[in-house]
Amino acid sequence: MKARMKSSGRAVPIVFRGRLLLAVALVAVLSLCGPVWAQQDANMPTAAETEAMPPTPATAGPFVGEITGNDVFMRSGPGTNFYQCGKLYKADRVQVVETQQGWSCIVPPPGCFSWIAMQYVSINLANPTMGIVTGDNVGVYAGSDFVEPMVSTSKQVSLKRAQTVKLLSEEKDEYYKIAPPQGAYLWVSSQYVQPVQSTAEQIPVQIDGAEGTPTAQPPTPVGMRSESELLDAYYALNKLVKAEQAKPMAQQDYSEIKEKLAKLAENKSAGRAARYAEFTLKQAERF
Repeated sequence: MKARMKSSGRAVPIVFRGRLLLAVALVAVLSLCGPVWAQQDANMPTAAETEAMPPTPATAGPFVGEITGNDVFMRSGPGTNFYQCGKLYKADRVQVVETQQGWSCIVPPPGCFSWIAMQYVSINLANPTMGIVTGDNVGVYAGSDFVEPMVSTSKQVSLKRAQTVKLLSEEKDEYYKIAPPQGAYLWVSSQYVQPVQSTAEQIPVQIDGAEGTPTAQPPTPVGMRSESELLDAYYALNKLVKAEQAKPMAQQDYSEIKEKLAKLAENKSAGRAARYAEFTLKQAERF
């Protein structure tokens, strides 16, 4: 019994000395690592330096961008799960409004279109190419040659009563094909967009204001404006082609229309208008 008590009495100072040695060892290790950690902290940016850093590309814009690849799809939203709305080609230029998570929001270039339900549009008799919105919060949806209007679900903008839209001489499944209105945008992968000109001070970005407040849209550059005018000329010719098709076969005459389509197709600066004219010309030659 006495032996056990002596043995127990000796264990306490041994454990204490062991813990003391461990604490001394930890202090020594910390003293050696301290300078390393201090050096790492010194290399970190200060709060002032962090605030001075330029914004990341995810929030950059607006700017004019140049497409760096061919057959680059425009999409109805920022992701490959959104449907395709046409293609862009190398050296095409687009107006980028903003970028986010690898996708650039762009103003639809000439040749793009949108859909609007016919029941909410009244045609202006004085100008058949203009439609007047007859409802409130009428949705406009991204148009695509690959997707039917009924399943074109990407809403670009909502229009108010009495606002006007530009009709593109085509209707399908109770929808009018229209030129993308103000505030209607598309998306393209940012890996195919190279900034070529900063326009932060020149292009006003759309701002969601109070009801009744007009929204600003980037102005169209001169090069794009001329192509847009050529597209208008193509749509007018295409409308004439359809008018001739509606006539009896013996009364149809495409000679003048084909001549104008041929000139438009040969215009190297016409872009999409030239490609569309060439396609319609081939159709007209078969009539």
